[in-house]
Amino acid sequence: MAMPDVLRAFGSAFALDGHASRDGDGFYVRYQQAFTLEGEPIGIARVLWAELHSLAHGTVATHRYRTRDGVEQFWLTGGQAAISHSIDLPLDTVGVSSAFGPRADPFGRRLGMAAARVLAKGGPRSVSSAFMHSGVDLAAPSGTPVYAASAGVVLGARPNGGYGNWIQIDHPEKLSTVYAHLSRFAPGLKAGAPVRRGELIGFVGSTGRSTGPHLHFELLADGAPVDPIAHPLVGYAPLRGPELERFGRQVSAALAERDREAAFAASSPDS
Repeated sequence: MAMPDVLRAFGSAFALDGHASRDGDGFYVRYQQAFTLEGEPIGIARVLWAELHSLAHGTVATHRYRTRDGVEQFWLTGGQAAISHSIDLPLDTVGVSSAFGPRADPFGRRLGMAAARVLAKGGPRSVSSAFMHSGVDLAAPSGTPVYAASAGVVLGARPNGGYGNWIQIDHPEKLSTVYAHLSRFAPGLKAGAPVRRGELIGFVGSTGRSTGPHLHFELLADGAPVDPIAHPLVGYAPLRGPELERFGRQVSAALAERDREAAFAASSPDS
């Protein structure tokens, strides 16, 4: 009952569809399984980690790990994502011209909430042009096709103030993506319409409060903006710094537990 989750665990690391595996390959899988009082399994087992000993690829292990921001997925032991990402970037060729986070307002007028509070208290005037950039700006010429980052339902596709021509798509797991400053929308796109991952939704432009052609792209998690470049569900961003160290400790503990169990089994009179 654990095999469906094993396939997820290895994701894009191997095509475990019967073609990549061969005679002589071996698995080690550690999983959790719920049972009824009568001993019958309930649902599909939850894989904690899995290891493949492959004649073609050597030994590769993948571990389930929850990052500090609450995203849980499988990771290779080096900290690379083991599962194909669920959110794509919306352009074929991506160059980030303005990153997520605090930045100077190119118009010199907009205030972020924190900056406004400082000014209200008589703070330094140097913060007057600072604001929180809630997404990233992706550099691209006007007319460049923009694609849905993931499958979902269009919440809105219309002019929206400083965003200019704006689209928001709601996705599963309380995620939403936002696309702004578009020159125009794809034909037939409207609120309530389902979209596929990679479906054409519009074209890069410079509408609204924009200084030149680019795509403003946001990722919302439970309604709050998160960095769409660094978020684990976008692309294959590896674990780094303290997050990688924390993951490494989990991997070491899992391996040590397996070694202890193997030593105990080898010393058992029934072995």
